[in-house]
Amino acid sequence: MSAIIWTGNIQQNPVQPTIPLPSVLADSVKGHSLSDSSVIKNKSVCDFADGSETTGKLFLPSNISVKQCAEFVTEALQPFKTKGAFKFETLIISIEGLAFSDEMEDMDTSADTVIALYKAAAQAAAKLEVVGHFGVCEFSQDLLEALLKSIEPEFKPVIDHINAADCCVLPPGLIKLSTREGIRLVAHHDPETSLSVSDLAKVGSELGVEFKRWDWILKLTAVIKDRQVLHGSEYVVKAVY
Repeated sequence: MSAIIWTGNIQQNPVQPTIPLPSVLADSVKGHSLSDSSVIKNKSVCDFADGSETTGKLFLPSNISVKQCAEFVTEALQPFKTKGAFKFETLIISIEGLAFSDEMEDMDTSADTVIALYKAAAQAAAKLEVVGHFGVCEFSQDLLEALLKSIEPEFKPVIDHINAADCCVLPPGLIKLSTREGIRLVAHHDPETSLSVSDLAKVGSELGVEFKRWDWILKLTAVIKDRQVLHGSEYVVKAVY
């Protein structure tokens, strides 16, 4: 059994627009019972203003199969298929637990696994025709080179999202590679662990259930193109109990 929880536009919070995800989710389900989860799910997702450009960042567990990966991506993005001409400017695929490192040997998840999951995710998203470009997260020079050698041109990433703490010490080789391939190195401030088991349990307690894990987390960020002003930020999470 599962519940899909939508936070709404947290950018509209005038006091604290950057509330941590666990707190945002707990607030979203307050006053709801589990039977109301469909109400949360069916709220209009990503109703940002005309003229805004939306970036999606899809967090996926690293311990899933290629088949599960494709299913999760389809499930997360399917609601946007019904939004007419809507399209993500970029969808960044983030494999949970992948931390930036110069050496692939330092990775907890093998390079082959990461690349296989990225390819499955990109292919599933492309079938829905709601993504303009793709991005990766925490890819080192070696990992990025390996990916570029094994994917079709239409799935080539245009962004490598790297934790802001690592951006000041980027290897020259990665900078050279990204420049040559037209890939932007963009800093982010997302935590290494998006939603811990204990945090998820607190959210579940608001609904009277015990959430065991999350299957996917979709972060949406909208910017007014003409002014490059942040307009909206929200999350959609699938939690399993």
